[in-house]
Amino acid sequence: MSKKYQLIRDRVGGVATGRHTGFFLGGRGGIGKSTIIENELRQREIPFILTNSHLTGRGLVDRLYDYPDSIHVIEDVEEAVRDPQAMGVLKSALWGTRRNREGRLERWVTWNAHGVAIEFLFCGGICMTSNLDLRSLPRLAALKTRISWMDLRVTDAEVAAKMREISLRGYPTNDNLLELSQCLEVVEFIIDESAKINRNLDLRLMVNSLEDRLQAEDFEAGCSWRDLVASRIRERPSFADQPQSLDMRAKKKQEELVIAREIVGLAPDDRLKAWNEKVPPPGNSRATLYRRLRELAETDALGIGN
Repeated sequence: MSKKYQLIRDRVGGVATGRHTGFFLGGRGGIGKSTIIENELRQREIPFILTNSHLTGRGLVDRLYDYPDSIHVIEDVEEAVRDPQAMGVLKSALWGTRRNREGRLERWVTWNAHGVAIEFLFCGGICMTSNLDLRSLPRLAALKTRISWMDLRVTDAEVAAKMREISLRGYPTNDNLLELSQCLEVVEFIIDESAKINRNLDLRLMVNSLEDRLQAEDFEAGCSWRDLVASRIRERPSFADQPQSLDMRAKKKQEELVIAREIVGLAPDDRLKAWNEKVPPPGNSRATLYRRLRELAETDALGIGN
């Protein structure tokens, strides 16, 4: 899957540098299509204009007119191509002439309707995503010779490997409210439970499940994180662990906050050791300690760092 992702990054890079006018990326939902494109543009420090809701032909013209030199990212483009006027705009915006070898492809875009005349030179690029492949969108076939395009087809084994790779960073990345071991535990649970009902894996399921675990870890749910995740996967009630009342969970959280307040002044290593001694597993992880310290910092203005 890493090689496939690299191909996508290279295609986005081609649009970002002006070598190509556009890029279409199709594939099933939840496999990270938009995330790859947006992250690559951010990595290159290239600003982009995101459109991820209803888009008409006139709306597209206005968007391109306002930002004629920018990279535009249009998510779920199948919504836009239902409007034949939007298709006309896309065809105009994605092919033109190049004045010299180093210059960008210049494209004149015109709009004449209901007494409104708009004309401008578009030199930017357009990256599009869809949960369908290009062959399922016959109207987009007219764009095929103008742009780069790819259908991202992945197996569950590839998605599982990507989920494990992402988990190695903790969650959220660079914040680590959940540790590596906790993230991997959630991921392996997702993989096992999804296999039991032949459900396709996707990265959005992983993110939502990690949030389920955080909700349970913060004693904001009466059910365990396994119950929350299993029910999410099966889309019906599913229980594996004994539920606890919210009152009992709230009491446990308050007890952890009291302990955190008692040890906040210790050196980091001593603080973690004291936490492990005073808090029974599984709540005695480093990530849980830092969450409690962060909560104290927010409520008491203690300014405690990690």
